[in-house]
Amino acid sequence: MQPAAVILALVVVGTAATTWHTLRIGSFPGRTDYLMLMASGCWWAICAILDVSSEAPELKLFYSELAWYGIVTTPISWMLFMSAYVRGGDLPNASLYTGLSIAAGLAMLAIATTNELHHLIYVAVRPDPTPAYPDQLYYEHGSVFFAAMIAI
Repeated sequence: MQPAAVILALVVVGTAATTWHTLRIGSFPGRTDYLMLMASGCWWAICAILDVSSEAPELKLFYSELAWYGIVTTPISWMLFMSAYVRGGDLPNASLYTGLSIAAGLAMLAIATTNELHHLIYVAVRPDPTPAYPDQLYYEHGSVFFAAMIAI
């Protein structure tokens, strides 16, 4: 197993423990968004573990596409949680914002998993081996990748 996969697995275990503790302590401002943050971060990390651990380029690309749900929802959930927590209470229409975060993640996931049709996220993907990661890929990014990075 790659060292990066081991480190990410430890992060997932720590995040799961934090989530379990959060579920036990009860309500606090931004709790739902905090739990969304933990879940989307775990999604992203698990996809990264699978990517790093895979040898087949098709699988690596698939896992990198799946990661987009977490890539988009993690920073949005962090922003929503911090806004509620600093404010001392849940935001007005908090459910709407949480729903929009989920919708943004699902929209990006749909775009990512259909990338071969439009190349909006990855224009090209090619092998880029290194001694430490012989199965590494190089991703040439498309316009939606850059738009997403600016937006989040």
